[in-house]
Amino acid sequence: MRASLLCFAAPAMLLGLAGCGKKDANAGNPVPDAVFAMTTPEVAAWTSAGQAQVTGTAQNVESVSVLLAPNGAASDAARTGEDWKGKVDLARGVNVVEAQAVDGNGDTLFVRHGVISGDFANPDDGVSDALAVRVNQSGLDKVGTMVADYMTPALITSSATAMNPVYTDSYGVWGWDAVTVSADIDNISFDTPQIQFTPSSGLLTLTATLPNLLVNANAYGDVVGIDFDEDLSMSASSAVITASVSVDVVDGAIRVTLTNCSVDLKDFAYDTSLLPGDIESYILVDTIRSTVEEMLVTKINEMVPDLLSSTLAGLDPSFSTDILGHTVDMAFGFADASIDTKGIALDLDVDVGMDYTGARTYAGYLSAPKVSPTIDTHSDIAAGFSDNVLNMVLFQAWRAGVLDMSLSTTDGSLDPAMLILLKADEGTISTSASLPPVLVQSSNGQAQVQMSEMLVTIDTPGGGLGEHIVVAMSLWVDVQMVIEDGSLVLSLGEPTIVMDVRESDWGASNEATTNLLSDALPIDVILMLLGDISFPLPSLYGITVDSGAADRDASGYYTDATVYLQ
Repeated sequence: MRASLLCFAAPAMLLGLAGCGKKDANAGNPVPDAVFAMTTPEVAAWTSAGQAQVTGTAQNVESVSVLLAPNGAASDAARTGEDWKGKVDLARGVNVVEAQAVDGNGDTLFVRHGVISGDFANPDDGVSDALAVRVNQSGLDKVGTMVADYMTPALITSSATAMNPVYTDSYGVWGWDAVTVSADIDNISFDTPQIQFTPSSGLLTLTATLPNLLVNANAYGDVVGIDFDEDLSMSASSAVITASVSVDVVDGAIRVTLTNCSVDLKDFAYDTSLLPGDIESYILVDTIRSTVEEMLVTKINEMVPDLLSSTLAGLDPSFSTDILGHTVDMAFGFADASIDTKGIALDLDVDVGMDYTGARTYAGYLSAPKVSPTIDTHSDIAAGFSDNVLNMVLFQAWRAGVLDMSLSTTDGSLDPAMLILLKADEGTISTSASLPPVLVQSSNGQAQVQMSEMLVTIDTPGGGLGEHIVVAMSLWVDVQMVIEDGSLVLSLGEPTIVMDVRESDWGASNEATTNLLSDALPIDVILMLLGDISFPLPSLYGITVDSGAADRDASGYYTDATVYLQ
């Protein structure tokens, strides 16, 4: 950061040497000094988007026009005495309102006021509908595989054996006075389970299939005083457990509920040939069967809600990150959950926290209208990030003073060598942001970061070219959104820049100095001040992001991310 800020000095120094001098006053044909000013909108104003009036005063000028810099079409301003007024259409986001006048020498004078336009929201209220997330059928399939990994024969056997003896009884049979019989489950085995979640309107249907189920049990007791201890077995081509699954949000947390859980043992068969012939084996078998069925239902009810709710809770991307030495906390919370025929849809709100000191005047963060993003229904996971989240982060960073800094030869943060071309041995370079950066969608459909009224002040006491200059800078830079290492990364491209020298003792008019500086702007300074912004993408618990893409949503107010899982 230090090196990047120092880069600001070199272009300015070179330009100063290139010929900043007072323009010719045309002494042979003196003309009255021109006076030209813009009254509204004020510098760093917070305004509504749409048509706005531009007013000001002018003396000794031949014409006045107004436009939006850098490429807006100029329109003539109406003049009444020394007053003038015109109109511009302010777009949502950053605008630089420019007024131009031609003086008696034929020179163009201009005034540029950066403003931020749109609707604004309280930054301390959090952001509703900040993130929309979908887990589609392919993602649910991976959740099913993950849940199936937990449902092992050892786990089921452990639960079953803890219930032993699963059967105990005594009775008289065929003239015997007494028969006592008990049974324990020894082992339950099955092949790799298959768990499928099928979404429908309002519910998921859970189908858990345990292929080649085999239950080994042990029956023991006595028949008229004669002890017996024999093995028996039961089998099914598969055990199919079905249930209805609902997903909702309670107090910001995901809640998963199972209902209508049942078990069907396909092709059920048993072998009780070793039991004493007159024992009513079907009673024993039915008891063990019902015990196994009950235990499978219980286990599904224990496992699936916890695992599914924990997995969906993993879609919460809350995190803390560092922006130029300042910590920003992103605390998401679930607001709503619904199930449709394609999968599960979740809505999350967010609170953005960042410590700040001092007082700033502001209307709030730039707020997008409430819309429903079009979230992909084919990828494993899809998410839509509201521009409100990004604008809240940018606002909080601005309010915390991230963009306000100073380098000085006095404290060693500025190398005096960087001031040589200014014919100065000491000095400071400082920045101050009068307005927060914002993210909007540009006319070409790209996400764009915009910033205005970024003041860069260079003070060089005793400098041979001058001692003081203040430059107001505005920029528009398209943002490329990519998915890298499980995060949505916003990388800044080449910016469009508008500058305005507000103060200078370099010996030329502010307009002339502005035009000189415009050809050698320190782009890397601005980009380093903003830096790349990264947001962790939602992922399923225990499953990592394999690939994905990020694009602008059709609504114009969201960035959509699609994720495929390994």
